[in-house]
Amino acid sequence: MCAMRGLAINAVLAMGLALSGAGAIAQPARNPSAASEQEVRAAEALRLKAFLDHDVKTMAALMADELVHTTSDGRTRDKSQFMADFANRPTAFSQFVTDQMDVIVIGDVAITRGRYHNVVAQRSYGTPLKYARFLRVWARRDGAWQLMSHQATEVGRPDK
Repeated sequence: MCAMRGLAINAVLAMGLALSGAGAIAQPARNPSAASEQEVRAAEALRLKAFLDHDVKTMAALMADELVHTTSDGRTRDKSQFMADFANRPTAFSQFVTDQMDVIVIGDVAITRGRYHNVVAQRSYGTPLKYARFLRVWARRDGAWQLMSHQATEVGRPDK
């Protein structure tokens, strides 16, 4: 009788462990590091500051060599093209604001997505005020976050 009872307890324990393991596998991964999210948010803020200050050195450091930068009008540039445009034909923003941003960090990769608007003081094309949605991919390399990909899509003014 005791042997049967022991087997039943072991079976229940084994079933519980199996089910808890299956549950753990089925659960979505959680971001274990709020610090990483804050680092990515800081890199985003530094990127915007570099745009506003026309800081070529900081901008170059933030861009990965493999950068694919797609503008809101559909033009695609690699890092050298982006940096040449940034350095040689500065766009003077009088305002560049991130209105909303989500950050998802998975190990050494982060995705940022959200909305921004900017006001351009000098530009030879387009309108001076733009609203857009963005999706960016960042990678942590040697402890620093670098932008791998940027995609913007111009949208109308959001409802408040």
